[in-house]
Amino acid sequence: MRLFSSLRRLFQLHGTASRREFILVTLIFAVLLIVAVRGERMIYPVGSLRFSVALGGLMLLPFASVLVRRLHDTGRSGNWAFVVLVPGLGIVLLLVLALMQGHGRLAYRWPDQMAHGVTQAVLAVVAFSALSQMSYSPYIVMTGSMKYTLLPGDVVLLSRLSAAVPVAGDVIAFRHPGRAGDTVGRVVAGPGDRVQMKDGVLSVNGVAAAQRPDGVFEEPMEKQGPVSILPVCENGVVGLGAVCAKSRYVETLAGGARYGILNIRDTSADRSAEVTVPAGQYFVLGDNRDNARDSRFSTGMGGVGFVPAEMITGRVVRVLFSFAGTNPFQFRTWRSARYLEAVN
Repeated sequence: MRLFSSLRRLFQLHGTASRREFILVTLIFAVLLIVAVRGERMIYPVGSLRFSVALGGLMLLPFASVLVRRLHDTGRSGNWAFVVLVPGLGIVLLLVLALMQGHGRLAYRWPDQMAHGVTQAVLAVVAFSALSQMSYSPYIVMTGSMKYTLLPGDVVLLSRLSAAVPVAGDVIAFRHPGRAGDTVGRVVAGPGDRVQMKDGVLSVNGVAAAQRPDGVFEEPMEKQGPVSILPVCENGVVGLGAVCAKSRYVETLAGGARYGILNIRDTSADRSAEVTVPAGQYFVLGDNRDNARDSRFSTGMGGVGFVPAEMITGRVVRVLFSFAGTNPFQFRTWRSARYLEAVN
């Protein structure tokens, strides 16, 4: 009976929680997520997070409940729990709550009528899930094909509504035709457009995209992101920890879209015959031009070919959070400079 009572308390959004109870539940929640992420990488090497999300979802309600009651115990409204959704700031809140002494009294109380509270919570979850699926959703970048716009380990926000009719210059996520999961790329041409690569310069409908040098992109030679990929360098083969450099350019399309691209070396993909984009499909390129298997390559060659409109899942609008390690719990690998960065 005592065990049942303790388990029931994990799902209560009223009352208070001691510092010990809060720390214990938070540690269990963090450990389970770490185990899930590591186990997921062993089962799904491509970086799928389905199992992790499922396990995290099961633990989310008791964790959130104890967090809310801990806030009550320190004299604050349970609404402060939403701060944990903010990268970096949420970690600070958890540490502060773990160190603070409780008041030993109920400073704030959620609705006494639990039926009313549960109903409101269910409606909020359903509404949030529906709006998320219709409007926005997160996506984790796995590869370096979109450097330097997107890096492996970037957690980006996808706008579903604005992806209905993409325009040249948009960065989109789409279902990869050759393997499970989504991938990202930049739309450079739409239905009916004629596309050709001429000595590394993109040409759309006979008009060459303007390119101007923009310095050098440098990064350390080390494993990056959830799938631990190594970067490819223009300055030859370099050892681990050394500087990996690539020439950087700003490319401008005829319609005015401007964005950064990288060049590593001269390859056969820098030259191609002119092709016409079929109706209802799009031509996408990676910004890291010599390290991307994009629409220049057919699915039989490991590329994506033309991308049908119905396979587009969203337009990338912003980097929410970024980590260079294999999972977001490796705090020293966080790229704080990229938080909430807009994507051009």
